[in-house]
Amino acid sequence: MKLKKLNKLLPGLEKLKDIPPQQEAEVFVGIKGLRLAYEKLLSGLKKNDKHLFFYVHEEEYSDEADNFYFSIGDLMKKLDIRGVCNAYGRKSEFNKKAKYLKIRYAGFPIPGNWEVNRDMLLIVSWKKPIIGILIKSQSIVDDFKEYFESAWKAARA
Repeated sequence: MKLKKLNKLLPGLEKLKDIPPQQEAEVFVGIKGLRLAYEKLLSGLKKNDKHLFFYVHEEEYSDEADNFYFSIGDLMKKLDIRGVCNAYGRKSEFNKKAKYLKIRYAGFPIPGNWEVNRDMLLIVSWKKPIIGILIKSQSIVDDFKEYFESAWKAARA
């Protein structure tokens, strides 16, 4: 009896594997919105999960960005975080004090403020109004990770 039921379910289950992965995007505005974007990006991650980022540190928003990243440090401390920053990023108080970050500095242009893990990518603009775009797309994340690894190798500690 159970075998018959299972055999009836199998064709439906077989069709599920042909469904393409979901892709979606959300936009977040302001500091509170950005906090929510990071909560979504980092939720469900376990200790030592990988998290990669590019960060362009600029004087015009350095204090606000540093304060924000200190405020979400509790969400990030448990992760395996590697990042590539522009040379000015060496002046970031957050980069200096967050000992759980592995950071390298690039002598070449980097593509803005991007963070990635699993199948999500967060793009952040610190220009007013602050905005974050959270994209769920495995193909975009895979491309980003490949580019990140090349930049990581070329950047210096």
